Amino acid sequence: MRYHEFVEQVQEEGGFDSQDGALKAIEATLSSLGECLYRTERRHLASQLPKPFEEALYAYVDSEVTRQGAACLSLQEFYDRVGARADVTRGVAIEQANAVTAVLERVLPEGEWRHIILEMPKAYHGLLTRESDEAGTSSA
Repeated sequence: MRYHEFVEQVQEEGGFDSQDGALKAIEATLSSLGECLYRTERRHLASQLPKPFEEALYAYVDSEVTRQGAACLSLQEFYDRVGARADVTRGVAIEQANAVTAVLERVLPEGEWRHIILEMPKAYHGLLTRESDEAGTSSA
């Protein structure tokens, strides 16, 4: 995927007025997501992204952390970091993170995205998938 195509898709998905707003959301979301991914998954995701966005995945990563030491942020902490990095409220951060991950889900190879989802805590599945929640609630 090309840089401008990715930005345009996020801009459209998130209803951003400008590319600058979409860029801030992309960088804030990817840098926060990068903190939660183990290096193998982060490297695989980075290989699928335009070069400038690869750097965002590594912006706040401690390269010394092992898989056992890696602890993903709670989903609320994730949204708080996205908000702080994009300089928006938590509600807006949630919308922006959803826009970025929706585009990632569409443009990444299905197997690659599915692997990332499986590596993340279950609390993130609503953010990372666009599947209906009805399937999980109809068995009661």
